[in-house]
Amino acid sequence: MAQRATTHVVETVDGSFVSPLCPDPPQGLYATQDPDWSTVNVVEGGFESVTADHIKGYTTDGYLLVRGAFGPEVIDGAHQAIDRMCCEKDARFATACEGGKHDPQVASLGKDCPGIQFEAAGAGVESGQRANFVRKLKNFHGHSDELDRICYNAAEWQLIRRLLGIDGDLEIFQSIALLKMAKVGREKPWHQDQAYFNTPIEVAPSGAPTHVVGVWVAVEKATVSNGCMQVLPGYTMPFNHFQRRDWQICDDQVPSAEVTALPMNPGDALFFSGLAPHGTPPNYSDFSRKAVQLHLVPKDYQRITTTERLAQFGKEGTICEC
Repeated sequence: MAQRATTHVVETVDGSFVSPLCPDPPQGLYATQDPDWSTVNVVEGGFESVTADHIKGYTTDGYLLVRGAFGPEVIDGAHQAIDRMCCEKDARFATACEGGKHDPQVASLGKDCPGIQFEAAGAGVESGQRANFVRKLKNFHGHSDELDRICYNAAEWQLIRRLLGIDGDLEIFQSIALLKMAKVGREKPWHQDQAYFNTPIEVAPSGAPTHVVGVWVAVEKATVSNGCMQVLPGYTMPFNHFQRRDWQICDDQVPSAEVTALPMNPGDALFFSGLAPHGTPPNYSDFSRKAVQLHLVPKDYQRITTTERLAQFGKEGTICEC
């Protein structure tokens, strides 16, 4: 296991958050080549092309990649909104962030405030000049018309209902823009998102292992070299997590031979279970990688206590964030 490193974020005087320095991952932990696409649960042609077999693949593999889910107009608008927020020039989002105080316990319930988190390398950079050091934007849903076209897309939500086998309404647990800026974008070690959420592990009517569904939408081209999503297909049970480079699955518990990298074009959308193990390597390339990530659950879905969550995923996750 690699060097231990805190995952606590530091609140700055302007209400943003600085993520601490993080060591590089060990060699061989991530795939370095594109996958054999014949083995990937992938849909060509957008939401209307999803079949019952694709839904079944999601319930067993834990993910479904939909090519061309969102058109260029939606993606261009999302890109512009993210850039304004990163430059700290989006008045609506800035107003939403005012007075917000990050609280991991509240975040684990899906009730965290809007905010901006910067890489540690940008800690000394003046406000308004830190766009190239942004690590994430969080909980912008309801605060951006452009991003809400992704957050509240009707076809997207209907697919999530199909993935879960339910007819009822949904709610957004969390919205994040995940950014790996060129040269400085850090790794997000292998983990399961539900290890961060105080939500129960219950099999959905469709057979999906949990009612928590993640959606990862590429806003820029995501490649193996700039930090695309990588998954472990078919793993649906909780892993023990530890505080090392992050709140993560132990490196030696990741079967590297089974890792599948998922390069994506702008507008592609990856749907993945809250129990799907996944990670993203650092971005050493000259190209940024920007994505929007959502988590949705059935409306008014129950919550569990932090003690109950830690009993399933490991005792070191009291203070952590997805």
